[in-house]
Amino acid sequence: MNLRVVITPEAAVDILEARAWYESRQSGIGDRFYFGLRDRVLEALCSPFVPRAWGRRSIRKIRIPKYPYFIYY
Repeated sequence: MNLRVVITPEAAVDILEARAWYESRQSGIGDRFYFGLRDRVLEALCSPFVPRAWGRRSIRKIRIPKYPYFIYY
């Protein structure tokens, strides 16, 4: 199965804004947020069916550790 990541323009703006906000609070925190997000996306690509699906549309979500953000797919 070949999977690919598609990040909507709105999500890309949210990611960049969150990274900048965390970075403005303390140097390096924005990068930790971004790399945490990237790592979770890569994990989802490797094991896309691990998180339990919910709802009629079988949406899955994974949490970015240490941050109040989720990735929905």
